[in-house]
Amino acid sequence: MATGWEVAKTLSMLPIVYHKLQKIACLDELPSYIKKDHYIIFNKNHHWICLFRSKHFNCIEGFDSLGFNYNWYKKNIPYKQKIVFNTKVYQSLDTNSCALFCIHFISFRIMNLDISFNECLNLLFTENIPRNELRVKNEHDRISRGEYLPAIAETQSH
Repeated sequence: MATGWEVAKTLSMLPIVYHKLQKIACLDELPSYIKKDHYIIFNKNHHWICLFRSKHFNCIEGFDSLGFNYNWYKKNIPYKQKIVFNTKVYQSLDTNSCALFCIHFISFRIMNLDISFNECLNLLFTENIPRNELRVKNEHDRISRGEYLPAIAETQSH
């Protein structure tokens, strides 16, 4: 999955999640403001990244499946709120599944606003990158078939 249209199409199959989408954009097209409890998915050099503005934790959570350059993002993302980013790698460097990872992250995050960013990541991903890849691919397949509902943390098993 590589285009913004494909990301939007997949998200539209998840109405609760799609309702909180503010924009899909390139890095140089980011809006000046992210609404509380809404998200943006943006593309930087053919890599998809998700930004979620948490009302509960009063910050912007940046999810990058490759865990790239946290300091660069802090300097180049135009928001005044505190920004927290993951630094762990969850995706294989040999795949182009970053959009699937963003969808996996945000579909869970929107349903679990009261848990911390790190707790969310710990519930979603493991140190086992092939397992993460399989998980997001399987989730995308279920979404495509109309069989997927985002999970609430208490029912999430790892």
